[in-house]
Amino acid sequence: MKVSGDRHEYLIPFNQLLAIHCKRGLVWGELEFVLPEDKVVRLHGTEWSETQQFHRYLDAHWRRWSQEMSDVAAQALQEQWARISERTAKTNGLPVNAFGGWNTKFARRLPLAAAGLTSGGVCSLSRDMA
Repeated sequence: MKVSGDRHEYLIPFNQLLAIHCKRGLVWGELEFVLPEDKVVRLHGTEWSETQQFHRYLDAHWRRWSQEMSDVAAQALQEQWARISERTAKTNGLPVNAFGGWNTKFARRLPLAAAGLTSGGVCSLSRDMA
């Protein structure tokens, strides 16, 4: 997503976006895009009604995209779980050190920001997936 104003232009990938907040100032509205590592990009200087309208539009698209990516991630998680189950059935278990590498590789395949993985929902990663 491209966010631009008179003096600045930012490219914010949806997969890095953690939240979108709509705030009202004294005169203008402000959109706040929350990114990993406590980074925030603010877009302000638009009339409040326009800010609200754009926020509703953007939020709806972001939520729809997020749900699609959540479905993709849930499918990847099911496939990973099937691989682990198959391997443990063949070998009667897995060494504990195998999970660190698998988690890292698996997390890289997900279409979501790593910071979003701990926020709950379908894509939450946990040590106890049983």
